[in-house]
Amino acid sequence: MKKGVNFWCFDPGTGFVEGIRLAHQHRFDGVELILEDSDLVGRLQRFDQARTAASDLGIELPSLATDLFWRYPLSSADVGVRAKAKDVLKRQLETANRLGAANILVVPGVVTEDESYDAVYERALEALAEASAWAEASGVKIAVENVWNRFLLSPLEFRDFLDRIQSPWVTAYFDVGNVAHCGYPQQWIRILRQRIYRVHVKDFRCAVGTMEGFTGLFDGDLDWAAVMAALTDIGYLDEGFLITEVPPYRRVRGNRRIAELSASLDAMLSLA
Repeated sequence: MKKGVNFWCFDPGTGFVEGIRLAHQHRFDGVELILEDSDLVGRLQRFDQARTAASDLGIELPSLATDLFWRYPLSSADVGVRAKAKDVLKRQLETANRLGAANILVVPGVVTEDESYDAVYERALEALAEASAWAEASGVKIAVENVWNRFLLSPLEFRDFLDRIQSPWVTAYFDVGNVAHCGYPQQWIRILRQRIYRVHVKDFRCAVGTMEGFTGLFDGDLDWAAVMAALTDIGYLDEGFLITEVPPYRRVRGNRRIAELSASLDAMLSLA
């Protein structure tokens, strides 16, 4: 089992090289980098620098995330927005390949008051089926994450959505904390099983019930022993990454959250 940290855990303004060095210092095995809007045009020098720094330190760059699919949904009714989303996905695959990352994180679609669930489902399905060929060509898997997008709201639906695409290049990025408000992550894990390619971990306080309920590991309501047992049952812990995705502290800077997250992951792995 490997310990990973998503780059959103670092203080704003932290550069890739600095973050990678901090992650190595705190005994992480990998760092999940972020593709931003500014990376869609021009050169990708900061990713090249990150790759060199990671290689020098012997740390992995296993995954590439982005929040751009909220701004440019693959499921949008607007043809132009969908085209932009596909450009983002292609750029993400290209950049992940450049980094040597094994997967990209993709938000499959967003249901809104104006974007109906059934239409979002069909557009997202079509887009990811098309993108599966791009993923295969790049050698980088697409990992679809369950997020608060009012979409794929049960493990059965998530499973069947992926199965309809019929491609080993489109997999699940299972976020443990994201289902705590509506279900039990250990059940999702056992239903999704081998479809899970990557795992995000964060905790959640159910009494809060909003985005403000996300919190540090072991500071919420999740049964981490049950989660780890489920991950063990499906064989994920044999070789997979647990990538923590917890925001930095609000009131203090200096990337002090990183040491805490490393220690919490160590404690979590001891439950397996």
